[in-house]
Amino acid sequence: MEILSALDEIERLEQKLAELYTYFHELFIADKIVSAVFFKMALEEKGHAVLVQYQRRTVRKNPTLCKEVTIDVEEINRIISDADAIIKSVPATSMDNALKAALQFEQSAAEYHYKTAMEQANPELAALLKNLAGVDKDHFDSLKNLAESRNISSKE
Repeated sequence: MEILSALDEIERLEQKLAELYTYFHELFIADKIVSAVFFKMALEEKGHAVLVQYQRRTVRKNPTLCKEVTIDVEEINRIISDADAIIKSVPATSMDNALKAALQFEQSAAEYHYKTAMEQANPELAALLKNLAGVDKDHFDSLKNLAESRNISSKE
């Protein structure tokens, strides 16, 4: 896949996760701790999307950066579809299920495909993404700690 197309897919994923986490923040606003975790994650996912937009602009300015990359678009589409289903579900999802879903999304390989894609395309741009790997791990760790503090199993 051409890198600009891959970046489009990756941005869609980041924006959908930001939307989902914003939804969870608002859904669980009565629980300040849970709401705050999801609020922070939503902001960080929005920041990821902005970084992907920056990468797209960088690639457009330098055609030598345009290479073929490999990402799992089916996995990205599955996550986006699952997130949409959660947002649209009636009745709204429970806190337990929200935490489990978020853990699954953060652990999913699709969340990390863009790092591999960028490394394939250009190692210099990939360096920008190394910090995101830490943020993704922080998301997972925060969710796992929150789930454990609420006696919620992170396994189905």
